[in-house]
Amino acid sequence: MKIFFVRHGQTEANLNKVMAGHKDVLLTEKGKEQAYITAENLKDYNIDLMFVSPLKRARETAEIINSVRENEIPLVIREELIEVDYGIYEDVKKTNFDYNGFWDYSDKNNVNKFFLFAWPIIKFIYGDIMRYYQNKNILIVSSAGVAKVFEMILGEYSLMPEKVGEYLPENSEIIEYNNENSEYTVYYSNSKSKESKRKYNRKLFEIITPNILGKENELIKRNLDTELIDTSIDNNPKIRNRLGIIVVNDEGKIAIRKYKNTGEVKLIGGDINYTAGLKKSIEHLVYDHSGFLCDYKNYKKLGNTIEIRQGDPLANITITEVVVVKLLKQVGEADPPDKEIKEGFSWSWETKEEAYEQIKKLFKDVHPCKELEGTKDWRPLLTKQSIVYRDRLIMKYYIDHIDKFRFE
Repeated sequence: MKIFFVRHGQTEANLNKVMAGHKDVLLTEKGKEQAYITAENLKDYNIDLMFVSPLKRARETAEIINSVRENEIPLVIREELIEVDYGIYEDVKKTNFDYNGFWDYSDKNNVNKFFLFAWPIIKFIYGDIMRYYQNKNILIVSSAGVAKVFEMILGEYSLMPEKVGEYLPENSEIIEYNNENSEYTVYYSNSKSKESKRKYNRKLFEIITPNILGKENELIKRNLDTELIDTSIDNNPKIRNRLGIIVVNDEGKIAIRKYKNTGEVKLIGGDINYTAGLKKSIEHLVYDHSGFLCDYKNYKKLGNTIEIRQGDPLANITITEVVVVKLLKQVGEADPPDKEIKEGFSWSWETKEEAYEQIKKLFKDVHPCKELEGTKDWRPLLTKQSIVYRDRLIMKYYIDHIDKFRFE
């Protein structure tokens, strides 16, 4: 399966460097020329279906792409692909708008606003494209904001939340997502050459859906009673921002949490306290779960994961920012929340390989905690599986890229 994403050609708003989200602007003459170059570059590709934003600039670009082909690509307008609404900032000069801040969904003030826009696109990717078009080549024609979400979801070489605003494909640039071998290349259509390309270095950024978990564990499919698990969640999902922390001691061992009543083995983590700040949140979470002080001022960012959790009373979308910190010294005893005590909490130091293997081994056997059933702290099987799967991905990435995260 290949997905081609094309941003529309240049518009009057692009030319004048003003914000245009829902505002329905047309292509400039240069924008039409760009679209024709893109059309020629795509002409020889076998494309089964084209999904297009309802905005005129995207539809114009799509029509030009079809105009040079012997057989037109069937075209479907999808409302989910409409650009973000900039509200009072429509027509405002870009120099007077905090573009990067607007897109930074690691900011608690932005996260719900971001997902209000991104969630329909995420559901379109997982609920439609990935479900019905696995053996097809798909073309998406839309705008820059939608391109950011596609890059966030489909790119294994993806962006960090605070970097989403910086990602901006050129007008009429072709972005190719190859789902067969996770290869991700970007073709510069404006250079008039299909050979000009760039690649991104991979960063940990995963979207963990019920489908992914169900493919690995038939028990989840049986419990949810569907062959292909529905990824749909309300359009206004509950969202949680949390930290995942790899604490490393002088021997290179990792602090992990174990829960005898649920079978879980996982990394230290918990909610981000935005009042205290990220660094203080790291310090407090490590201390509460181990009684240790860590070098929270010199943490290293590993990346992010997003989990889609159906039926979770705490959050339907959980965003985890993953960091690596170095242990300093023990100054007290572990003081975990009551919920974790009921789940059978303990912690230990393990080599990174041991931690990974324990998490990997227990993925299929983890289960909810009976002691919490019927309380506000009860979490369903899907959540427990998602947590273990998430930390398995994190540990695998950490092991594969250990040289990036060593402390002096």
